[in-house]
Amino acid sequence: MSISTARSFLSEACYGEQELDANSALMELDKGLRSGKLGEQCEAVVLFPKLFQKYPFPILINSAFLKLADIFRLGNNFLRLCVLKVTQQSEKHLEKILNVDEFVKRVFSVIHSNDPVARAITLRMLGSLASIIPERKNAHHSIRQSLDSHDNVEVEAAIFAAASFSAQSKDFAAGICNKVSEMIQGLDTPVELKLKLIPMLQHMHHDASSASSSRELLQHLVSSYPSTPMVIVTLHTFTQLAAFSLIDIPKQLQLLLQYLRDDPRKAVKRLAINDLKLLAKKAPHLWIRENTQTLCECALTSPYDSLKLGMLAVLSTLSGTIAIKQYFSNMTGGSSVPPRLTDLVKLAQECCYHSNLAVAAHGVIVLSNIAVSCPEKDIVQLEQDTVLGVESLLMLCSQDSSPSAQATLKTALTSLVKMLKSRPHLSQSVVEFLLGQLHLSCDSSRVLMCHALAAIATHLPVLGDGMLGDLVDLYRVASHSSTDKQQELLVSLATVIFVASQSSLSADVKTVIKQQLENVANGWTVYRIARQASRMGCHEFSSELYQSLRTRVASEHFYFWLNSLKEFSQAEQCLSHVEDSDYSGAMGAIAEALRSYQKGIASLTAASTPLSPLTFQCEFIKLRIDTLQALSQLICTCNSLKTSPPPAIATTIALTSGNDLQRCGRISLQMKVCMDEFRSLAARYADLHQSSFDADYATLRNVELQQQSCLLVSHVIEALILDPQAASFQEYGTLGTVQTESEYERRMMSVFNHVLEEVEGLTKKHPPVSYLHTSCLCDAVIALLKVPLSFQRYFFQKLQSTSIKLALSPSPRTPSEPIPVQNNQQLTLKVEGVVQHGSTPGLFRKIQSVCLNVTSVLQSKTGPDYKIALDAKTNEIEQRVEPHNDYFSTQFLLNFSILGTHTVTVEASVVDESGTEWKTGPKTTVSVNNYLHPPAALGCYSDIKRTACIRMAQLLDGAGKLGWVLLTAALRFVFMILNNCVAIPSYCLYLLLLQPLRIWDSTVFWHVEGIMFKWLLNMVSSWGWIAGYTVTEWGDDVRPISEEEAMVIVNHQSTGDVCTLMMCLQDKGTVVQKMMWLMDHVFKYTNFGLVSLIHGDFFIRQGKAHRDKQLIYLKDHLDKYYHSRDRKWIVLFPEGGFLRKRRETSQLFAKKRSLPHLTHVTLPRLGATHVILKTLSAQLENGSVGTETATPNQIGNKRRGLQWVIDVTIAYPKARPMDIQTWIFGYRPPTVTHVHYRMYPIKEVPVEEQALTDWLYQRFVEKEELLTHFYDTGSFPTPEGHTVAGSRQMTLDPVWLCIIQSFAFASGYMWYSVLQYLYCCLF
Repeated sequence: MSISTARSFLSEACYGEQELDANSALMELDKGLRSGKLGEQCEAVVLFPKLFQKYPFPILINSAFLKLADIFRLGNNFLRLCVLKVTQQSEKHLEKILNVDEFVKRVFSVIHSNDPVARAITLRMLGSLASIIPERKNAHHSIRQSLDSHDNVEVEAAIFAAASFSAQSKDFAAGICNKVSEMIQGLDTPVELKLKLIPMLQHMHHDASSASSSRELLQHLVSSYPSTPMVIVTLHTFTQLAAFSLIDIPKQLQLLLQYLRDDPRKAVKRLAINDLKLLAKKAPHLWIRENTQTLCECALTSPYDSLKLGMLAVLSTLSGTIAIKQYFSNMTGGSSVPPRLTDLVKLAQECCYHSNLAVAAHGVIVLSNIAVSCPEKDIVQLEQDTVLGVESLLMLCSQDSSPSAQATLKTALTSLVKMLKSRPHLSQSVVEFLLGQLHLSCDSSRVLMCHALAAIATHLPVLGDGMLGDLVDLYRVASHSSTDKQQELLVSLATVIFVASQSSLSADVKTVIKQQLENVANGWTVYRIARQASRMGCHEFSSELYQSLRTRVASEHFYFWLNSLKEFSQAEQCLSHVEDSDYSGAMGAIAEALRSYQKGIASLTAASTPLSPLTFQCEFIKLRIDTLQALSQLICTCNSLKTSPPPAIATTIALTSGNDLQRCGRISLQMKVCMDEFRSLAARYADLHQSSFDADYATLRNVELQQQSCLLVSHVIEALILDPQAASFQEYGTLGTVQTESEYERRMMSVFNHVLEEVEGLTKKHPPVSYLHTSCLCDAVIALLKVPLSFQRYFFQKLQSTSIKLALSPSPRTPSEPIPVQNNQQLTLKVEGVVQHGSTPGLFRKIQSVCLNVTSVLQSKTGPDYKIALDAKTNEIEQRVEPHNDYFSTQFLLNFSILGTHTVTVEASVVDESGTEWKTGPKTTVSVNNYLHPPAALGCYSDIKRTACIRMAQLLDGAGKLGWVLLTAALRFVFMILNNCVAIPSYCLYLLLLQPLRIWDSTVFWHVEGIMFKWLLNMVSSWGWIAGYTVTEWGDDVRPISEEEAMVIVNHQSTGDVCTLMMCLQDKGTVVQKMMWLMDHVFKYTNFGLVSLIHGDFFIRQGKAHRDKQLIYLKDHLDKYYHSRDRKWIVLFPEGGFLRKRRETSQLFAKKRSLPHLTHVTLPRLGATHVILKTLSAQLENGSVGTETATPNQIGNKRRGLQWVIDVTIAYPKARPMDIQTWIFGYRPPTVTHVHYRMYPIKEVPVEEQALTDWLYQRFVEKEELLTHFYDTGSFPTPEGHTVAGSRQMTLDPVWLCIIQSFAFASGYMWYSVLQYLYCCLF
């Protein structure tokens, strides 16, 4: 097994290729495992983690690990080491091993080997399996024995295994604790071994007694062995044990601080600092003021910068937690010292100006965290000190481009932004300082400062027009080269300018940015700036940038993506020109925006690919379109009060009906429709929010604001017109808490508040409905339209990717086949799933549990017809399961009380850490057939004897029919054997006799050969015709183009497809004698294979291994034979195999690539079709297919190339295909096969590979629709422009059939006589 072959099974399938299933991949790796070559075995072993990652389900993992266990048991030590590494890499899949006992048994057998290395590898293997066999006593015993081994490698392995089992098993930890203690305290135990044994004590935390004895031993070791290595290992083990037990953390803090303060060794101090940092992260609430004060004193007195840096790192960790509040609250309770005079603040202030940049960075972090945490009344001066410290550090680092200086600068700016969020009154001076420092900084520092400025200005409107001028001046001189830093600076500065301009860029600003982009920016930089402009609401500028980028991309999908963004920006630009109280102008702007949005959604759909379906983007834009349409309709409804006021009798109607709204006329009903529409839009926005699990917080907040705007409009309609007393906006609430703030959010909330105030004031003063109310509504709509829409990050970029893959058991063999369940039984449905992550899992939110909802609905009922209760038709069960190592499994018990077919749907959703449920999918559906139990079926008959008599009569009648069928089948078989024996040899001998004619005039020779070939196919057609198998033709009439060149693509269900084509093409002129077939290479070895070989048909081998070579052979074959033998039509089956064989793999591939789910056909393969089009079509200079260009062929004639592609769809009654055996034996009743033709001019068929793939897929989707309609109705659908679907009965001439058969048998007799005469003459 070569590397390429093995890895191809586990790599992603190429576009248009079928992907192999898990069993095929496992079998391929198993071949490598059974190879006699060590290299191939090792290669197969190391590929197993990739197999587990791609197919992470228990059945496969169980089989794979059993195979690996055999390799471990029978292989050499190197193979065992490979298996060990695979096991350690696949730790999260170990719990999916079903036969744990058998797996461990095979591995454990090696522990009795005489080779200590083999035993050591086995011990490490057992240690890696400790999570699934924690209480396996034989493993415990072997580990204890191996600790006494005289081989160092085995002892080290035993220590590793003992540590692993101690962490998992309470019993093992309790049993091994004394032995480990004895070994550590034993005088004959080497120091190196003691250092490896001591860390094992950190796992002795399962019970109080073990933990207590371990602490006593560690305390004894610390005091008894003062050497540096021993103290370091012992102290760290002590810390780990305390971190697990929690209650000993205060004592451990005191011990570590004691060593930090008193021990003179730097290595020990460094270890104490690292452990203190671990405890600061683990339990900051257990740090009392004395601990923090001691740490501050040590930092103040330490002469070493490296140690001071470590202690400051601990303090910076504590300063962001509850520990800092405890420090100041305890201090203020017992003393009157202000916060800025404490040792902690003194230390932070001192470090802010330290020469070591890392120390200064941590000092800034501590100081800013203190400023954020303490009450404002106590830290007025401290705020100023913090700002001064940060500014001094910024000045120091901003001109230094070294990595350390940039890291320090980033830390300082992060702390500064965090502090300004809680202390906004400091923002203005800080922003002015940053703007001034921008001119003096290096490029990398400018980028970081721009990020900080954008973050500050996004939350606080502190960038004014004067500052904008400075930014533009800086942008004008910012970049002079195309380096990465310069490109990043262009994007960062542009972002700050967009934030400062607040959605309205002046012409001068645009000109400056465009000039810089034209001079030094690359396409990616321009796109990033355009994307930022779309996020900040500068749609006019972003539209211009997208327009310039469209022609600079190589991919068609990128072109459509940029074109859609351009259209969206233009749409929003139209809305930005809306003026207050200009209602007709608002409607015109909405109409223009909708036109752009419709163009954009078309391009966005075209930009979607199976790997990137752009689901969120499409749904968001559709909602935006519907929202604009609803707003336009609302303005029209408001205007209708002027054009269609209430009638004079409206008041009387209102009094009579008791509905006060009737006095408003028809506008009240229209407003009710509008209100319902906006509430429906709000619900759809809520669904979009709930399905966007991977979206960032700003995007989710944006969706919330869109939902709230719809709720606002519906509330205003209700409050002003429909029901002023009952209307309440609070009942709708928000979907979640505000996670981020932005200029867009501030403007939207300002509009919300303003509209609500106007509505509240109007409802108190004027009763509905008057022009004041409709004007208020229209003003609210315009106010919402004037806020530029912000396209947030998730619209452009997905930073987190999460998906769920489900597997159901039992599952049907084919997707269309139902699962059988007897009516007296229940179905146990097992649902397994795997959570799959992208590159940054859990960036915004993590999965806490998976919610599985199973519903079953009755689709069709069998048995007696009676009314059924609704609850008997459905099952609905919901379970929540927590994934472990991204795997989950659960079971559902379903009851089907009604006979018939039920559809069971399993839908998955996820629940995050806050308890919010997200509708992420997927949704899987299976069919269940509930049938009657045999004894119950018999009980349904009242007279068993009568039933038996009827069955006996049917059996006798069936026996007679069976005998007749067998007799006719035998006679037909004998006739066809004779027919083949005389016709095929006669054909070959005639052509042998005509070889001189081939040399003299090959055109005449191949014309004669074509006539005899047509006669042979006519004989094959007659076999089915005399059995009653006929053909009905539908669709286009292909006879007028029989003399033009065409490619025929046919769906392939069985071997009978070829016989059907032979029959239906007999009356199509010279098509049969001038056609070329593409067929499977197996056909070459049949009785008709020799005829096809002489005629010039092409035999193609299936399979990925032969694919490329076969396409080359096909091109050579076409160049050599197609024109030289004057062929016109070429027939191929693009599916590459029978429907029953390829359907399941095709559907799996379609599901993975988000392609259409096909049942009656399969997804076609591209290769042969592409080669035929490129070889036989007349090509223009630009590479497209032409129809008028003549190309000379080998025989000197002018040929126009392919002119048509004929799409042939074959349909059999009840979807039961006929095979060649049916045509030979004729045991099936007379059957009509239906053939549908559809012709496409060659100029409509693309030649480019990707476009041809899409075109070919579309044809087979149409075939699926045709066949679905046929199987449902018994006929093909009516063509466009017709009222009735026309069909034509194709028949054969019986007289002509008799003549051909007579000629065949006469020829056979003649050639037999000639050959017999020659034989007698010669012998």
